[in-house]
Amino acid sequence: MNKISCSLQSALRNKCTHSRQRNVNRANTLLSILLLATWTVLGSARAADKAGGFVIGVSNAFINPHRVEQIADIQATAKEYQSKEAIKDLIIASSNTDVQGQIAQIRNLMNKGVDGIVINAASPTALNAVLKEAMDGGIKVIGWDNELALPGTYSVVYDQEDWATETAEWLVKSLNGKGNVVIVNGVAGAPVSEVRYAAVKTVFDRNPGIKVLNSVYGDWDVAKAQQVMASVVASQPNIDGVWVCGAMSEGVLRALLASNPAKLPFVVGDVSLGYLRLWKNTKQKYPNYRSFAIADSPCPFASGGLRVLVNILQGKQPIKVSKHGDVSRIYVKFPVKVDDNNLDTVLAENTKEPDTFYLDICPDAQEIEANLK
Repeated sequence: MNKISCSLQSALRNKCTHSRQRNVNRANTLLSILLLATWTVLGSARAADKAGGFVIGVSNAFINPHRVEQIADIQATAKEYQSKEAIKDLIIASSNTDVQGQIAQIRNLMNKGVDGIVINAASPTALNAVLKEAMDGGIKVIGWDNELALPGTYSVVYDQEDWATETAEWLVKSLNGKGNVVIVNGVAGAPVSEVRYAAVKTVFDRNPGIKVLNSVYGDWDVAKAQQVMASVVASQPNIDGVWVCGAMSEGVLRALLASNPAKLPFVVGDVSLGYLRLWKNTKQKYPNYRSFAIADSPCPFASGGLRVLVNILQGKQPIKVSKHGDVSRIYVKFPVKVDDNNLDTVLAENTKEPDTFYLDICPDAQEIEANLK
């Protein structure tokens, strides 16, 4: 670059002519174009070379039992593709970190020469610059669970608005349209939390008999949810129902039970075996206790995200896409719903797994691939 521009010392002395500065600008522009073209050619060559399979990167910025299962499902699906030589290597970057930490994860994966990245994003937009850089280099990017808002990416997700709407409507109906409720949300700023909260607020706003006493964050952590719920109960004991943003209902119910109420509030549940077993045991003391859970099992979107990525790398394109602004969603189905009618059956089918295990029902490959051509 120094051969085609004035020296820094000369520039500081304002001795560069306007003509030479125009040449510098032209040279910089040309260099940028050449670099972009080089990235694009390298990326295209990488994606086209299927011999031995693709190198896939996984980026995850939050760890709880649900996320641990998601990573395990991705690993299991990768082994299936490795046996067919569709995947050569799976490089996993998974830790509790923030947006900046996840940006570092992504850059590390790029430096290792991955062909594609599946990512559970800490933010729908804050990663856009680094993901755009990856895509300009020919790397395909697929989100799972927490969606991406970047043109050219796809997110394999459940319909979180439907999940939240149905669970909130269940709570309203169970309370006969009237009562004091508490909202225990997930992680502040996380796409799933924000989408679910907006849907729940819509349901509660159109039911004037529902009064929201408090809205807190449990960070999808059972222990923290128990702690924050205990604080809420101490200051606001007259609670009729609790809407929980998934993955921490056990902690919420334990806090309620510890307060020894005469009448136990209804709780929106999840499908961790810890919660489902506690739900069943709770009904011995509180036979009128009610709960409801929609299984947002890890496998459909985690394994599904990897399947979509591999198919795109192999030249297929998504055909069943729901577009919302810059978000392109590929929906997967909720595998099961649990209420008092089928609770015993579900538990009888899952006796050997630990309390931290979430009901995990994987769709077959054909169900995911039906979204592509």
